[in-house]
Amino acid sequence: MAAAAIALDQWNAEYYETMAAASRVRLAIQSGANHLRLAHNFRSVAGDFDALLVLLRQFDTTSPSTVLLEEQSREIPSMLRTLFRKTCSMLEACERKGLTTNWLMATNITRINFANQQIAEFADRFESAQKKLQTYVPHEQTAAYLESIRAYKEADLSSDIADDDDVKSKGLALHF
Repeated sequence: MAAAAIALDQWNAEYYETMAAASRVRLAIQSGANHLRLAHNFRSVAGDFDALLVLLRQFDTTSPSTVLLEEQSREIPSMLRTLFRKTCSMLEACERKGLTTNWLMATNITRINFANQQIAEFADRFESAQKKLQTYVPHEQTAAYLESIRAYKEADLSSDIADDDDVKSKGLALHF
């Protein structure tokens, strides 16, 4: 579970970096910043989205779904939806200003739009997993359930019964 906590911390940091970068671009669009500066900002935001998606994929494939029940990760779906909505707002502003057809920015705007759709898919997937787990585990039993999962993962699952290898290596053979 320590690896999951580190992954959550990394995800949290990358989420806030991406949110801040998208907010800066939205403000730059509204203030009428020059196209060269906007192109640089869009490239930065696209890179932040890519980094966030890498962490979400790692989290999705390496962490057990029970991590989504932990206090630290309960808000992931709603946070991803907030990022999705803010990014949609930024993309709509780009459309209104005609930036989506600008050759300096079009590629990165397309990358951001594609990444934003993936963010929404992760939000849906994580929310669905949380709901499924919550139907199996009542809220008041979540802590005990998580503790039993941790104990199971840390348990040494070895048999107490001697097998052929034990007999050969320890000289446990019966002598008649």
